[in-house]
Amino acid sequence: MASPDTRHSVSVTAVITDDRGRALLIQRADNRRWEPPGGVLEPGEAIPDGLRREVHEETGLDVEPVALTGVYKNMTRAIVALVFRCKVTGGSLHTTDEASAFRWLSESEISDLLDEAYSVRMLDALRNTWPPAVRQHDGVRLQPPPAAGHADPQTAIRRLLQGRSHLLLDFNGPVCSVYAGTPAPEVAKQLRQRIRTALYWLPDGEHDPLQIIQDVGLLVTGTAEAAERILTKLEIRAIHTAQPAPGADSVIAAARATRRAVTIVSVISTDAVKAYTESHGLAKKVSHIIGRDPERSLSDLDLVKVALQVLDADQDECVFVGDSAINVIAGHQAGVPVIGYASQPGKADELAEAGADAVTTNLADIAEALRATRPA
Repeated sequence: MASPDTRHSVSVTAVITDDRGRALLIQRADNRRWEPPGGVLEPGEAIPDGLRREVHEETGLDVEPVALTGVYKNMTRAIVALVFRCKVTGGSLHTTDEASAFRWLSESEISDLLDEAYSVRMLDALRNTWPPAVRQHDGVRLQPPPAAGHADPQTAIRRLLQGRSHLLLDFNGPVCSVYAGTPAPEVAKQLRQRIRTALYWLPDGEHDPLQIIQDVGLLVTGTAEAAERILTKLEIRAIHTAQPAPGADSVIAAARATRRAVTIVSVISTDAVKAYTESHGLAKKVSHIIGRDPERSLSDLDLVKVALQVLDADQDECVFVGDSAINVIAGHQAGVPVIGYASQPGKADELAEAGADAVTTNLADIAEALRATRPA
């Protein structure tokens, strides 16, 4: 019996951005498809050398890889793609025998133009997350690897959604990456500096903005509200560079199409969440926002309990989508089932071990399950 062919091709892709944060796509001369520049490594060729060669051949630009942002396997064609965020070091952009046209596209334009399997690799690079994403696809759509104890996420998600009329979404993760452009430690640093100037001297070391707020309230009586206002302003500023979660808009649209109420819950300030929904065209699509405000200080473990109270909803009317073990605990403490969204490598096992009722790496699974089920 002949041995199965276990050979794989390895390709490299460059995500190059302009000063407006838009990414470069080329239109391939052979098939007219729009793609980021890149191609297959030659035998014996070093990865950085192959990346530089492919980009120069296709665009005329000289680039240097800055960071590996993702590894993607086409399961049907046995191709492994390595995607790098790159900076331009020279050359000039022009059409070539391999690229007949160029476009600079925003994130939303990328999602509209490219199939999910290819748009996600660019979005991963633009989000600048760490560690690099590890994903698999069939050439068009992502294929989530099964998490332990959740071999069929689609079936489990449909079972959870059937008959439920309230979809609760954690903000940071399932809706967007709040600190994609301004990391949380940087927000904490700015918060600490402003509190030192206006209120009270704080030591260095704490990287969680919410913990800093709590510390100030305990240390100095009467300063919590002022510190809260400072953090809210910094969160609203961070929202300007927040990156939408791939597929989040489809989840919200599917929930609305099936007459479900969408509620965003978050320890981020209500004003910051509102700023995001307004700037991304979601304000009229989200029924409720339950976030932190001066009258309501939330912890991660309180989120779902408070949501039930505000919505005056029963446990069996709700499903919560979260991306952390704390989210799973919060949902279960409130008696609400939890769909774990594993947006990064290793998260699926973490969520399954925490007891998530279903786990997926792809928000499209939730959107499809919403469309296939109905509320009570």
